[in-house]
Amino acid sequence: MRNSTEDVLRFVKDRDSDVKFIRLAFTDLTGAVKNISLAPDCLPRAFERGMEFNAAEFEGFGGGSALLFPDPGTLSVLPWRPSHGRVARLYCEIRGHDGVTAPYDTRSRLRAAAEELDLLGITLRILVSADFYLFRTDSDGNPTDRPFDDGGYFDIFPRDKGENVRREICSYLSEMSVSTIASYHAAGPGQNTIALAETDALCAADNIQTFKTVVGAVAGQNGLASLEALNGAALLPESKLALRVAVSARGGKAAMRDTDLPAKCNPYKEILKLVSSAANG
Repeated sequence: MRNSTEDVLRFVKDRDSDVKFIRLAFTDLTGAVKNISLAPDCLPRAFERGMEFNAAEFEGFGGGSALLFPDPGTLSVLPWRPSHGRVARLYCEIRGHDGVTAPYDTRSRLRAAAEELDLLGITLRILVSADFYLFRTDSDGNPTDRPFDDGGYFDIFPRDKGENVRREICSYLSEMSVSTIASYHAAGPGQNTIALAETDALCAADNIQTFKTVVGAVAGQNGLASLEALNGAALLPESKLALRVAVSARGGKAAMRDTDLPAKCNPYKEILKLVSSAANG
């Protein structure tokens, strides 16, 4: 059941929730997650009138300012943040001051396309397997060129030193209502894979963005750096997002296809292509 605006405001206002900061998050055209933090008292205004930000600072967003409108169905508490004075996150729609959804808002474009696909009686479900590397950091916390371990495909401890990091990631994802089905050491040294449960198109893209945020946070907590790959590390296998896509007409048998995306991509933009392809047959 998706939260309504009233549900979110009630949760944030509840003293037992102890939420002190609200992060309004969105994705730029490169796929990077961006956010701004609000005090809880500012959230009602954000729902009603939007939160203004300088869109001109982001490549491809055009000039001037734009407005962030939170999607109440995406409320999630960040489990790695303090348990007292908690931090909650909401993904947002980006609109112009005329109230029209911004053309560079790839999340909203994907949502609209998925809704149209549903009206056509076509169901699209996506299972995601996501790779990432763990590198050691130097005394200043900057990534080095040394992978966290020298493990290989499906290795176990002691060659696989990332098992506890993957466990923490899966635990945090579960607390944020992102289900995982498997995790393991991948082929490259310091390379890991976590498989996310099958969902609809918009949820799959949201989950990828949540996954990237959680991986970065957990790596940092463990004194590590999480990267798709390291510049110059040409001998390491490329990390990717492996998607298994099931498309079916209402009452029909699902047609399966596999597709790989670069780990560093805008998942809303890439999954929008899959939705458009399904709509066009």
